[in-house]
Amino acid sequence: MSKLEQAWQRRTFLALLLWPVSLVMQALVVLRRLLYRLNLLRTKKALVPVVVVGNISVGGTGKSPLTAALVNTFQEMDWRPGIVARGYGGNNIKTPQHVLPTSNPADVGDEPVMLAQSTGVPVCVCADRAAAVQAIVQQHNVDIVFSDDGLQHYAMARDAEIVVVDEARGFGNGWLLPAGPLREPISRLKKVSLIAYHRTSTPADDFANANSAPADTDTAKITTFNTTTNSATNTAIKTIPSDIPSGDFHLIQTYLQKVNCAQEEHLPVSILSGRKVHAVAGIGDPARFFRQLMRAGVDVIEHPKPDHHVWSVTDLQFSDEHPIVITSKDAVKVKPLMKAYSDATPIYEVCVKAVLSPVLSNAVADIEDRLHTSYRQTQQGIR
Repeated sequence: MSKLEQAWQRRTFLALLLWPVSLVMQALVVLRRLLYRLNLLRTKKALVPVVVVGNISVGGTGKSPLTAALVNTFQEMDWRPGIVARGYGGNNIKTPQHVLPTSNPADVGDEPVMLAQSTGVPVCVCADRAAAVQAIVQQHNVDIVFSDDGLQHYAMARDAEIVVVDEARGFGNGWLLPAGPLREPISRLKKVSLIAYHRTSTPADDFANANSAPADTDTAKITTFNTTTNSATNTAIKTIPSDIPSGDFHLIQTYLQKVNCAQEEHLPVSILSGRKVHAVAGIGDPARFFRQLMRAGVDVIEHPKPDHHVWSVTDLQFSDEHPIVITSKDAVKVKPLMKAYSDATPIYEVCVKAVLSPVLSNAVADIEDRLHTSYRQTQQGIR
């Protein structure tokens, strides 16, 4: 975590210095939303429902695994989903680009390639997400589109907004960028359809079978996050609107895939238990990946990288023979490097899956029911 990210967790002296700038940012955010509300800036409506899976804070919150889980859920409800994303880090996103499992992450971004590989549904990226939605609807047989991130991309009309909140980090000090981690004020949550809390999983969850039924983790809804002041003053509480539907999910490690091996082989995550490994992660919150491994009994040597890290072979070379583990998001960029990787040290991709609690599953079903009534019954007749 950088010094700035650390400062965002509390109302430190550095955060206080940046606070006046955050007020300017907040004014611009409010003005921009007002311009869209008054139709001075135009929103592009799609022919199919669009569901945004986003957040109001910077950093990794688990949006992409949740998006993949929602795609699977809607497929089970007989929808034909597609996914759009900005393609952050891609060099070829000015116009809509359709993403294949074999696409180059340098062109279209790492997360879209990961989603194309994990879901098998059409994926399209563009800096203009509304254009990506239009392109995927025109060229693929989809009847619903999920936007991985894009909550603040108001040019793209949406029928539902699911906001992901990281249970561990919450909203930091509660201030907007650059004094805090927020892109929009917490009051923005009053307008969303559903809040999905990404909770910290337990050791039992980490080695759970991906097909097993999750425990009901919603015994008490999480409705508050602490934000602290700069000194020893009392903790201030930021309260999330209690009338907004909410539920939680967590990630389970499903299996390992050996990256430097031509043959696809799914291995149990438990083979790492009790072993020392080099954990290398270029994601929004590498610490979460490391903690999950440690809770699972793995002796972790941590190697955090910046989010959307540009990988090289040297990132995977160490002076010992301990196995290397990476995330699926990183694996899509590491795999093309394997031709130049001559070391025999195994590199494992840790594949994960988002498991929705019953409360969150029910809330998602309510959204599906509303979309079915608004779109599918009117266009195709009742199923």
